[in-house]
Parts: sequence; C-alpha cells; structure tokens
Amino acid sequence: MNQNKNPLAFFSLGLLLAAILVPFIIVALGRDDLAVGFSIVALLMALVLGAFSKSVRLGKAAVAGLALFFVVGVTLILLFSFLHARQIGAQNYVQMRAEQDRVIAEINARRSQQLTPIR
Repeated sequence: MNQNKNPLAFFSLGLLLAAILVPFIIVALGRDDLAVGFSIVALLMALVLGAFSKSVRLGKAAVAGLALFFVVGVTLILLFSFLHARQIGAQNYVQMRAEQDRVIAEINARRSQQLTPIR
C-alpha cells in the first residue's frame, strides 16, 4: 500500500484546514461562539486522526501543522491579553487620578470656606 493513501491522514489534514478557514465564514455570519466551538472541535478531531495516522507522511504534516497552530495561537492569545490588561490598567489609573484630584479640590474648597475670617 502506498504511504500517501491513508484516508485518516487526508481527513485529518482537511479538518485542520477547515478548523483554520471555516471560523472566518462563521464569524462573518455573526456567530462568534459557534466559530470558536467549531474550531476547537475540528482541531481536536484533526489531532486525534493525525495521531492515528502518524506513520503516514500526510498524518505527520497534519500533526506538525496542529502543533504550529497551537503554539502560534497561544502566543497571540497571551500577547493580546497582556496588552489589553495593560491598557485597562492605564485607563483605571487615569480614572483614579482624576477622582483623587476631584476629591482633593473638594477638600481644599471646604477648608477655604471654613478658614474665611468672620467680619
């Protein structure tokens, strides 16, 4: 039997491509949650089928593609979450400083009213 004719390897590679490309279509239709769910299920199925056909060159390519996809995906998720948390922290700091300045101005206004000399 030819090493490139294993149907599990072809199906695994097809699932890998579907897990990467089809969620963009689903998101365009307005269902973000379904896109994420579809992508996760398709990637896990591709990983299992790729592991079953790992002795075939195409199965190895599918497993290597999944590993690369996971590494890049996790790296991007961590990067964006760090940048988002940093942006939120900066916004909270600006709001806190504005609130402190407002309270200090209010306290100073009350002090100046209390310290005015009586005529």
